[in-house]
Amino acid sequence: MDVEKKYNSKAYRVFEWLFMLLITNICTILLICPIITSLPAITAMYATIKDSVSSGPYQPFKSYFKNFLKYSEKSFFVELVLGGVIAVAVIGVWFYNKRIGEGALFSNFGFWVMMFFILIAIILLLHMPQLIITFTNLKTKELIKTSFYISFRYLGVTAVAFALLLVSIFGLAAAPIWFLIGLSGPAFLIIKFSEPLFYRLNKIDFERIMRQIDEEEENENE
Repeated sequence: MDVEKKYNSKAYRVFEWLFMLLITNICTILLICPIITSLPAITAMYATIKDSVSSGPYQPFKSYFKNFLKYSEKSFFVELVLGGVIAVAVIGVWFYNKRIGEGALFSNFGFWVMMFFILIAIILLLHMPQLIITFTNLKTKELIKTSFYISFRYLGVTAVAFALLLVSIFGLAAAPIWFLIGLSGPAFLIIKFSEPLFYRLNKIDFERIMRQIDEEEENENE
């Protein structure tokens, strides 16, 4: 009876959640270091946290790598597209920044266009992990289009997600805490805040709607 009370106590539950967030945070940091596995690692983190919200924070290490294998392929292709856009835009910013000056209208314009593309790509990435987890049948193009729709249709959720992304980035200043929950903590808050939105979207059968849109576009092009 005492053992049962121990495992059901609030203190133990808090410890379980902190342990899960710590494990997922460390695993994510290690897997984003190669850069090419950044989005698969972040998607696995979101999936593990969402699993913990619905089923409890059990076996986070095993759950994390199971989710990493499950979502890595789709996440990789999305990262390839949006990461490529960011890489080209960053090179463009560097290129135009050297030529910015008074009267250099083209360079000034090019600089801000590249900055705009970087911002748009980052915004599209904000909801991407949850979209990959929620809509497993959507293809890369459909995921990007869906993320674009959600990002600008639900600006409040996007603004909160963007603010928490900045918390994750500037949290590097508090390195010891960041290495413990600097990524998983904000991800947990984003998941909880956007939970009603993704619950509604899941009920709408968004996958079918996106496929209908693609079919209509293909018919118009023929």
